[in-house]
Amino acid sequence: MVFLRSIINESTGGPHCEIEVLFRAAGDLPKRLGNLSAALSGQHLLQAKIYPLYAKCDAFYCALTMGQNGASMESVCQSIKEALGNDIISLKHKLVSASESAGRHEPTRYGSLDENGWATLLRSLASNFGTGAFSAICSTGLEMGSSRGIGLAQQNGCEDRFTLLMRGLDTLQGCGWGKYQLFKTGALPHNIEVRVFDNLECKAAMSVPRFENSFVRGYITGLLRSLLSDNIMVREERCIRKGDCYCSYVVE
Repeated sequence: MVFLRSIINESTGGPHCEIEVLFRAAGDLPKRLGNLSAALSGQHLLQAKIYPLYAKCDAFYCALTMGQNGASMESVCQSIKEALGNDIISLKHKLVSASESAGRHEPTRYGSLDENGWATLLRSLASNFGTGAFSAICSTGLEMGSSRGIGLAQQNGCEDRFTLLMRGLDTLQGCGWGKYQLFKTGALPHNIEVRVFDNLECKAAMSVPRFENSFVRGYITGLLRSLLSDNIMVREERCIRKGDCYCSYVVE
C-alpha cells in the first residue's frame, strides 16, 4: 500500500517554501520515502502530496509546502538531492507568502452547511421521504463527482489522471466535507482507497437511522468513473458511525 496524500499541519505564519520533486522509486519506494523523510527532518511541513504518475512507470511526484524553520530553502533542496541521489529526475522550488499558500490549499466555500445543519436536513429527508431520499443524495453526489472529473479532464487533457483525481478530492475537502487521504493499494490503476477524516455527512447522520454514507460515496464514485473507468464501484469499508476513526472508500 502506498500513501499518496495528507494535510499535515497548520500554518505558523511567515513565508513558506514550496518544493516539487520528481523521482524514481527504483524498485524500493519505502527506502526512497525514508530517505526523503530524513532529509526533511526538523522542517515544519504544512502540506505534502506524494503519488505515482499514472503514465510514467516507476516515477513519483512529491509536492511539499513548509514553513521557514531556520534552514534555508537552498539547504533543504540540497538535502533532498543528496537523499535521492541519481534517482532524482527534477527539483523545483520557490518562496511564497503565507496568504498565497493558504489561498492555494483552502478553496472558497460556497453556502456550506455545518454539522448541525446537515443533521437537521438528513432527519427531515428521512422523516418525509424515507430511505429513498438517501439514494437521491447518492445519485446527486455521483453526478457532481462525474461532472467535476469530466471538467478536469477537458481542461487538463494531458495531465496525469492521479493529479486530476486529487484535484477532484481537493474540491470535496475544500467545501468542508472532511480531510482525505489517498492510498494506492495495488498495481492496477483502479486499486485505490480514499479515507475521509471528520466526515461531515457521517457526523451529521449519527442520529439518523438506516443511513448509509451517500453523497461522499457518490461523489468519489463519479469522480473515479469519469477519470479511470465506467465500471468502477466504490464500497464503504469503514465508517465513523460504526466506531471507526475514519470513513474508508475502497474501489471494487
